[in-house]
Amino acid sequence: MALYVGQSEASMDEKGRLTIPKKFRKLMGVDESEKQVVVWVVPGGSDCDFVMMDDETGTAWARNLAAQAAGPNGKAAKRRLLLEMCERVEVDSAGRALIPASFLEARGVKDREFHIGGCGDHIAVYGKDKWAAHESLAELQPASDLWDEFGGVGRGVNKAEDQAQ
Repeated sequence: MALYVGQSEASMDEKGRLTIPKKFRKLMGVDESEKQVVVWVVPGGSDCDFVMMDDETGTAWARNLAAQAAGPNGKAAKRRLLLEMCERVEVDSAGRALIPASFLEARGVKDREFHIGGCGDHIAVYGKDKWAAHESLAELQPASDLWDEFGGVGRGVNKAEDQAQ
């Protein structure tokens, strides 16, 4: 499984094709693959417009979510709804993923310029307004504070170990 970290900029053309930044599409296997590459496009939470995952990660995530989506309770229904909102899309040889217009419209995404952030097992895609709100977190939590809290080998990974420190 790929590990996505760092930041980049991306744009979407008039046809709705998002050009995945090279550093991320390489991890998705786009540049090295002779076969068609598929990525998952998933609605974002409150902080980003949507997220993208490589096919292996997206499939594992969806299977896990589907296993929890059985039954009549409210959480199961929400999990099913989230699965229904996802899309699997092909990435062309130029590294562009066609994001369905219906997906963008349902989420109110109107931006064509995006900020992309690596978030471990996926990338987060932020339009201008959502990125500005997300970036303001850096003003509240400087990088040095984040390093002090989560940095260092073995820190921030295991809650039990963190509590012992």
